[in-house]
Amino acid sequence: MTQPLRPGGEPATPRASKGDVRFFVVTVVAILVAGLSIAAILWVLSGRGGQPTGSGAEYEAFSAGNAETLTRQIREGGPVFFADPLAGEKGFWIDREQGELVALSVNSPEEDDCPLRWRASVNRYEDCDARRYASEQLDRFTTNIPERGEQRGLFLVDLRRIIPAPEPTS
Repeated sequence: MTQPLRPGGEPATPRASKGDVRFFVVTVVAILVAGLSIAAILWVLSGRGGQPTGSGAEYEAFSAGNAETLTRQIREGGPVFFADPLAGEKGFWIDREQGELVALSVNSPEEDDCPLRWRASVNRYEDCDARRYASEQLDRFTTNIPERGEQRGLFLVDLRRIIPAPEPTS
Protein backbone atom coordinates (compact mmCIF):
# COMPACT_ATOMS: atom_id res chain seq x y z
CA MET A 1 0.00 0.00 0.00
CA THR A 2 1.25 3.46 -0.78
CA GLN A 3 1.40 6.12 1.82
CA PRO A 4 0.05 9.58 1.25
CA LEU A 5 2.55 12.31 0.53
CA ARG A 6 3.70 14.26 3.51
CA PRO A 7 4.57 17.85 3.00
CA GLY A 8 8.25 18.01 2.09
CA GLY A 9 8.61 14.23 2.04
CA GLU A 10 9.62 11.86 -0.76
CA PRO A 11 6.80 9.88 -2.37
CA ALA A 12 6.84 6.25 -1.36
CA THR A 13 7.76 3.86 -4.20
CA PRO A 14 5.64 0.76 -4.28
CA ARG A 15 7.52 -2.52 -4.06
CA ALA A 16 6.61 -5.46 -6.25
CA SER A 17 5.38 -8.44 -4.36
CA LYS A 18 6.58 -11.96 -5.11
CA GLY A 19 3.24 -12.61 -6.80
CA ASP A 20 3.74 -9.66 -9.14
CA VAL A 21 7.22 -10.83 -10.13
CA ARG A 22 6.00 -14.39 -10.68
CA PHE A 23 3.11 -13.15 -12.85
CA PHE A 24 5.50 -11.01 -14.94
CA VAL A 25 7.98 -13.89 -15.48
CA VAL A 26 5.23 -16.37 -16.43
CA THR A 27 3.73 -13.85 -18.87
CA VAL A 28 7.06 -13.17 -20.58
CA VAL A 29 7.83 -16.90 -20.90
CA ALA A 30 4.34 -17.57 -22.33
CA ILE A 31 4.77 -14.80 -24.92
CA LEU A 32 8.19 -16.15 -25.94
CA VAL A 33 6.88 -19.72 -26.28
CA ALA A 34 3.90 -18.53 -28.36
CA GLY A 35 6.15 -16.44 -30.62
CA LEU A 36 8.63 -19.26 -31.17
CA SER A 37 5.79 -21.68 -31.90
CA ILE A 38 4.33 -19.36 -34.53
CA ALA A 39 7.79 -18.84 -36.07
CA ALA A 40 8.37 -22.62 -36.23
CA ILE A 41 4.98 -23.19 -37.89
CA LEU A 42 5.65 -20.48 -40.50
CA TRP A 43 9.12 -21.86 -41.14
CA VAL A 44 7.76 -25.33 -41.83
CA LEU A 45 4.82 -24.07 -43.93
CA SER A 46 7.08 -21.88 -46.08
CA GLY A 47 9.15 -24.91 -47.03
CA ARG A 48 12.29 -23.64 -45.31
CA GLY A 49 12.41 -26.80 -43.23
CA GLY A 50 14.27 -28.57 -46.03
CA GLN A 51 13.33 -30.40 -49.18
CA PRO A 52 10.56 -32.95 -48.79
CA THR A 53 11.70 -36.53 -48.95
CA GLY A 54 10.00 -39.89 -49.08
CA SER A 55 7.63 -41.56 -51.48
CA GLY A 56 4.74 -39.13 -50.97
CA ALA A 57 6.73 -35.95 -51.65
CA GLU A 58 6.08 -34.67 -55.15
CA TYR A 59 7.33 -31.37 -56.47
CA GLU A 60 4.65 -28.99 -57.68
CA ALA A 61 5.59 -26.37 -60.22
CA PHE A 62 4.98 -22.74 -59.30
CA SER A 63 1.86 -21.26 -60.88
CA ALA A 64 2.65 -17.79 -62.20
CA GLY A 65 -0.98 -17.19 -63.20
CA ASN A 66 -3.28 -17.55 -66.15
CA ALA A 67 -1.26 -17.86 -69.37
CA GLU A 68 -3.65 -15.68 -71.42
CA THR A 69 -3.59 -12.92 -68.80
CA LEU A 70 0.22 -13.02 -68.63
CA THR A 71 0.45 -12.85 -72.43
CA ARG A 72 -1.80 -9.78 -72.45
CA GLN A 73 0.22 -8.12 -69.64
CA ILE A 74 3.51 -8.70 -71.48
CA ARG A 75 2.09 -7.41 -74.76
CA GLU A 76 0.83 -4.24 -73.05
CA GLY A 77 3.63 -3.53 -70.57
CA GLY A 78 6.65 -5.75 -71.18
CA PRO A 79 8.03 -8.72 -69.24
CA VAL A 80 6.64 -9.59 -65.81
CA PHE A 81 9.02 -10.14 -62.88
CA PHE A 82 8.48 -12.77 -60.16
CA ALA A 83 10.61 -12.96 -57.04
CA ASP A 84 11.54 -16.49 -55.96
CA PRO A 85 8.38 -17.89 -54.31
CA LEU A 86 10.61 -19.72 -51.79
CA ALA A 87 12.59 -16.58 -50.92
CA GLY A 88 15.74 -17.90 -52.56
CA GLU A 89 17.73 -16.71 -55.53
CA LYS A 90 15.59 -18.08 -58.37
CA GLY A 91 13.58 -15.05 -59.34
CA PHE A 92 12.49 -14.99 -62.97
CA TRP A 93 11.10 -12.85 -65.75
CA ILE A 94 8.14 -14.05 -67.81
CA ASP A 95 8.49 -12.95 -71.42
CA ARG A 96 7.40 -14.05 -74.88
CA GLU A 97 9.56 -15.61 -77.61
CA GLN A 98 8.00 -16.47 -80.98
CA GLY A 99 4.57 -16.03 -79.38
CA GLU A 100 5.24 -18.50 -76.54
CA LEU A 101 5.66 -17.67 -72.84
CA VAL A 102 9.08 -18.32 -71.32
CA ALA A 103 10.40 -18.05 -67.74
CA LEU A 104 13.86 -16.46 -67.86
CA SER A 105 16.41 -16.59 -65.07
CA VAL A 106 16.90 -13.28 -63.28
CA ASN A 107 20.66 -13.92 -63.06
CA SER A 108 23.04 -12.44 -65.61
CA PRO A 109 24.73 -14.91 -67.97
CA GLU A 110 28.05 -13.25 -67.05
CA GLU A 111 27.75 -13.19 -63.24
CA ASP A 112 25.48 -15.17 -60.89
CA ASP A 113 25.40 -12.37 -58.33
CA CYS A 114 24.22 -9.78 -60.87
CA PRO A 115 20.45 -9.64 -61.35
CA LEU A 116 18.88 -8.55 -64.62
CA ARG A 117 16.34 -5.78 -64.99
CA TRP A 118 14.11 -4.96 -67.93
CA ARG A 119 14.93 -1.78 -69.87
CA ALA A 120 11.88 -0.97 -71.96
CA SER A 121 13.62 1.99 -73.60
CA VAL A 122 16.05 -0.37 -75.37
CA ASN A 123 13.81 -3.46 -75.38
CA ARG A 124 16.51 -5.51 -73.63
CA TYR A 125 17.47 -6.91 -70.25
CA GLU A 126 20.38 -5.21 -68.53
CA ASP A 127 22.70 -6.52 -65.80
CA CYS A 128 24.44 -4.59 -63.02
CA ASP A 129 27.37 -3.79 -65.35
CA ALA A 130 25.03 -2.31 -68.00
CA ARG A 131 25.52 -5.28 -70.39
CA ARG A 132 22.39 -5.81 -72.46
CA TYR A 133 20.77 -9.10 -73.44
CA ALA A 134 17.89 -10.24 -75.63
CA SER A 135 15.61 -12.84 -74.06
CA GLU A 136 17.07 -15.51 -76.36
CA GLN A 137 20.45 -15.05 -74.66
CA LEU A 138 19.16 -15.89 -71.17
CA ASP A 139 18.91 -19.14 -69.24
CA ARG A 140 15.41 -20.30 -68.53
CA PHE A 141 13.26 -22.64 -66.47
CA THR A 142 11.08 -25.49 -67.68
CA THR A 143 7.48 -24.34 -68.16
CA ASN A 144 4.14 -25.92 -68.93
CA ILE A 145 0.57 -24.82 -69.64
CA PRO A 146 -1.76 -27.75 -68.87
CA GLU A 147 -4.72 -28.21 -71.20
CA ARG A 148 -6.79 -30.23 -68.69
CA GLY A 149 -7.44 -30.55 -65.00
CA GLU A 150 -7.42 -28.09 -62.11
CA GLN A 151 -4.42 -26.20 -63.48
CA ARG A 152 -5.81 -25.84 -67.00
CA GLY A 153 -4.54 -22.65 -68.65
CA LEU A 154 -2.08 -21.78 -65.87
CA PHE A 155 1.53 -20.95 -66.65
CA LEU A 156 3.55 -23.36 -64.48
CA VAL A 157 7.26 -22.81 -63.82
CA ASP A 158 9.57 -25.58 -62.57
CA LEU A 159 12.29 -23.86 -60.51
CA ARG A 160 14.31 -27.02 -59.83
CA ARG A 161 16.42 -26.88 -62.97
CA ILE A 162 17.80 -24.11 -65.14
CA ILE A 163 17.98 -24.74 -68.88
CA PRO A 164 20.85 -22.99 -70.70
CA ALA A 165 19.99 -20.28 -73.22
CA PRO A 166 19.35 -21.60 -76.73
CA GLU A 167 22.33 -21.74 -79.06
CA PRO A 168 22.36 -18.77 -81.46
CA THR A 169 21.23 -19.62 -84.96
CA SER A 170 23.35 -18.38 -87.84
